[in-house]
Amino acid sequence: GAPASEPRARLHADLRSSSSSASLSTSAARRFANFVRAWGTVWEDMPSSSSSPPFLPRVFLVSSSASSSSSSLIRDRDAGWTYDRVTSDGRFHVLVAALTSRLEDCPSRSLALSADAAARFRAPTPELLGLLERASEEAVARENSFKPRHLTVLAQALASRGVGGVAEGGAGGLGPTAAFVRGEAMRQMQEFSPSCCVALLEAFRRWGIHDRQLADMALERLSDAFDDLGSRDVVDALIVMSKLGISRGALVQRLCGVFMARLGQFSCRHVVAVLYAVSRLRLLSPRDLDEALTAVVPELGSLQNEQVAQLLYSLAMADADHQRGLARLLAVQYAEGRGRKDL
Repeated sequence: GAPASEPRARLHADLRSSSSSASLSTSAARRFANFVRAWGTVWEDMPSSSSSPPFLPRVFLVSSSASSSSSSLIRDRDAGWTYDRVTSDGRFHVLVAALTSRLEDCPSRSLALSADAAARFRAPTPELLGLLERASEEAVARENSFKPRHLTVLAQALASRGVGGVAEGGAGGLGPTAAFVRGEAMRQMQEFSPSCCVALLEAFRRWGIHDRQLADMALERLSDAFDDLGSRDVVDALIVMSKLGISRGALVQRLCGVFMARLGQFSCRHVVAVLYAVSRLRLLSPRDLDEALTAVVPELGSLQNEQVAQLLYSLAMADADHQRGLARLLAVQYAEGRGRKDL
């Protein structure tokens, strides 16, 4: 890693230089490049270890909150920051280790978002797994300190890497982190937004935990806060209900009604994902299918093979005999198209 005395200009020059011309392979690599770039601006000014903890999570959050928009710190000159280069950079190991050792000094919001940033790397390194394990241990000691959004962000991050879900020893009970999240969620459920309800369901699904009582409470809250649903919430709710096999006809129909009313707001990929989700629940009507296809057909050429297969499945489950011509076209596109063929 770079010593604390290294001049800022040299740090920036090193950040700009890259022997690789490959583009960024993951959003996490972009976020970490932001992270390292921001760190370069404060490295030489970082206080002594006794006062440094607040700096570490704040800088690490750059990797979690930055986007690819024009406001991002990333520019074309950072195109060499591939996943392999990020995770092999000495500063990566130093900074992640430093943050891990100081997580107890992070505010709960920073703890959740730091775990989220660490979980976004496509393949976790030992240091990132260590950070997630430490974040899990620290979180369970913070009763009543997480807001719903940060609680569900933390839960999804840990669940995506299998941290803290099931009790050790194969007993099948809840692990300490899952039990903590469950208790906090049930206590705060009336404060949950629709997106938090969906995120909570997804976290427990990723953990492999079926908790009927918690799912019922989350879905009830989703129904109560229905007027606050955003367009993305509609898509995510239908997808997670499909993956969990929760076939609540009345709620699904309400969600589908909102989806159809806002059809023009969704990308072709999202339309296909919703059709697939609802068809898996055996609740896709031919009328809704035909209406949704008006948004999909003009963009058929942009679909990957996985989405083509999902659309074919949706046609079959809706008994759309009048769409046989489209089904044949999709079969040909699948055979000649893009992406994996072993779905």
